[in-house]
Amino acid sequence: MITGVFISPCLVVGALVILVDAILSLVEQLRIRKAFLEDSDNPDFRAFQDALSGDGKWTDNVKAILENKVKDNKED
Repeated sequence: MITGVFISPCLVVGALVILVDAILSLVEQLRIRKAFLEDSDNPDFRAFQDALSGDGKWTDNVKAILENKVKDNKED
């Protein structure tokens, strides 16, 4: 009986923490999505945006960008 008194408040607090965490995670994901959809002056990020939203498989597009970036850095 004494254990039930201590577990119930912990359950409520735990549920509230999970709810707040889920809300904050959703807000952060929406901020990231907004940043992705906006036009950028950074040419590297613009290439990344084009790779994700372009034709073909996005994984192949991103892989090609990364391989070109690594190749360019090795040449420098």
